[in-house]
Amino acid sequence: MGFLIILEGYLKKKIYIPDHQLYSKVRPYSEKYRKRIFSALDEQIANSIVLDLFAGSGICSFESISRGAKSSQLVDSNKQAALNLHANKYKLKVENKIFISCKNIEVFILDAYYSNSKYDIVFLDPPYNLILTNFFWSLLLNITNEVFTIVYRSNAKFKLRFTEHELLVQSIANVYILSFNKFKFSEKWDLNPRL
Repeated sequence: MGFLIILEGYLKKKIYIPDHQLYSKVRPYSEKYRKRIFSALDEQIANSIVLDLFAGSGICSFESISRGAKSSQLVDSNKQAALNLHANKYKLKVENKIFISCKNIEVFILDAYYSNSKYDIVFLDPPYNLILTNFFWSLLLNITNEVFTIVYRSNAKFKLRFTEHELLVQSIANVYILSFNKFKFSEKWDLNPRL
């Protein structure tokens, strides 16, 4: 059984990750990168509503809750990952702040869209071989609040093309922190990996 450490905040404890064959594809952020990512997010975390897609270990959500996020919705289609997330949620006594869905990501986003759910921060850590479509990005942008941030880990180089917008992009190795302001958004945008 392996573990990760929540670095800051009131939870500052270990969460456990089982050494299970079905769970071997989980690749959590290292402590070094989490420190850099959360340093960049800084004051955005307090009272935010977080969405953690392809959640895996859930370390970004647990870290967010520990640093003052209001709640976090974790989504992963792997049943073993979801079971481990539930175990850690109860171990840390954050069952009223952490919500877990074991379903396909696009199905979850469609459900969130139709239920009018809105998020402030989105952690997006898809498998390296998965290409996110324009349809995916369009749905994702429709379940976020007016001002929001996406933390996106990808090995693929991608292009960002927006018009009449406010966008801040920070890059930490292969992690991109995209901060948006929808007040200055137009309908024309494109966010696609380059092949």
